[in-house]
Amino acid sequence: MRWFTPLLIVAVLPGVAPPAAAQCVPEECLHCGESFTGTTVQKTKDFSDYPCVAKPQSASDQFFCFTWADDIEVRLELDVQPPPVASMSLLVLEGACSPDACVQGVSGGYEDKSLAFIATGSTGYYFAVDGWLSGDDSPFTLSVECRAYGQCAVVNTLICGEERYDQLEGTDHFSIYPGAVHPKPGLEMVYTFVATENAKVSFDLYSPSLADTDLIVLDDACAPTSLIALAESGAATDVLTIDAVAGHTYYVVVDARKQLGTGDGFYLTTTCQPACASDADCDGATPACDTATGECVTCVSDSHCPAGERCDAHACVDDPRWCGSSAACGPGATCIASACVSACGDAAANPCAPPAVCDSASGVCVAPRQPQCVAALHCGPGEFCAANGACLAHCADPGANPCAAPRVCESASGLCQFPPECLTSAACGPGERCADGGCVDACADADANPCPAGTACDGATLACTPSSTLTTCTSSADCATDQECDPDSNTCTAAGPPNLPPAANGPGGGCAGGSTSPGGGLPAALLCLLALLAVRFRLLRA
Repeated sequence: MRWFTPLLIVAVLPGVAPPAAAQCVPEECLHCGESFTGTTVQKTKDFSDYPCVAKPQSASDQFFCFTWADDIEVRLELDVQPPPVASMSLLVLEGACSPDACVQGVSGGYEDKSLAFIATGSTGYYFAVDGWLSGDDSPFTLSVECRAYGQCAVVNTLICGEERYDQLEGTDHFSIYPGAVHPKPGLEMVYTFVATENAKVSFDLYSPSLADTDLIVLDDACAPTSLIALAESGAATDVLTIDAVAGHTYYVVVDARKQLGTGDGFYLTTTCQPACASDADCDGATPACDTATGECVTCVSDSHCPAGERCDAHACVDDPRWCGSSAACGPGATCIASACVSACGDAAANPCAPPAVCDSASGVCVAPRQPQCVAALHCGPGEFCAANGACLAHCADPGANPCAAPRVCESASGLCQFPPECLTSAACGPGERCADGGCVDACADADANPCPAGTACDGATLACTPSSTLTTCTSSADCATDQECDPDSNTCTAAGPPNLPPAANGPGGGCAGGSTSPGGGLPAALLCLLALLAVRFRLLRA
């Protein structure tokens, strides 16, 4: 059995006649099913160096032309006929009878040669029979065999999650695949797979009793030229994974490299999963994952696009809203977060187009904020309706303190609050005391009264307090200007007239002229004047 070297010729020139010789004269033109028997002995030497083989060809050569109307698979057989024994080469030239037109060749060794290639319709080819070393001339027979190319015999359909066991009982329609290292002249079995969604699909072939059985995936057309994935490890297991597109039909081929008898079995398992679950599954030109479809795309949001572009239908396009500064925006607009937005200078006037309102904090027009709730019944379990119309969570277990630091759970309200600055004066600094959970200045010596004007040191609280509000005192200095300290109750009371001797008081409590003090001392009027001066002094001192 002979091995065939694969070749793909991609050139279609409809209506082109068999090519004329460029630098060589063909011995004759061959057709499918024909053979030619001749010799290179005592023939001329036209070419030596062919780019499709590694070594120069130094012996005599002969050439043959070939064309066919349709795409076909062509197999060439070169049988060297001893004696003498010669190292002969077989080469295929495409489009011109020139060494530079060589697209495939097999050279070296003294055995017969064979190769296969796909001939595209109406393209002209030349076959060259040449000798490796000078003197490697010999009689030979060149045979041309052809068969239809691209026929497909589908045996079944594959579905996701299925494991199949089949026996190799197919046909031999395909032998040559573009890019394949090994030809596959054995039987093949062809399956279809229709993708219902974008997904990563893996085909796992396990053939424990089949040596050199390969796995191939064709896209959209059942022909070797549609090859998109190939596994030909020669091992018992081959796996292929493709990014299947929803709605596409794929052809999965199990093909043997050798002519094997029917009845040999293999397992074929099909596994499907979404093409992507997150951006980490994507890269290159499609770095974003559309989790709704499981497809890797260029963008899903504007964050996937460069500055100045936005995401539109999975494509990054120019964003006319983008700005680098407010200078790039038109009148009445400002640049906020790289976007031109309507500006409003006066929140009270609200120059925004309804229903937008002017946000006094940012100075831009924004959509009006709708309250989440009016009452607790509008909120979810464990939530309450705050004064700003937002549903906020209760901290149900104060001991567990589920609040974000530094907030703590307030037992009375069940709300997360900032902790008080102090609970006792011991938590405050020097010269401070604890009042209503906060540290305030303290006056250590009430008698010294170190408080600013208009305030006095409250002896009970040691706090500087407005004088008019003090109710306790240790001296009249702690009281308001129209008050005095009662030493019996330590309270501030209204100040009364001075306690004068009775003789100093005239009828009705006034200062009577002509009177004298007891014992014939100072006149009563003078005593009354001194009392009035004492009251005046007290008022000035306060």
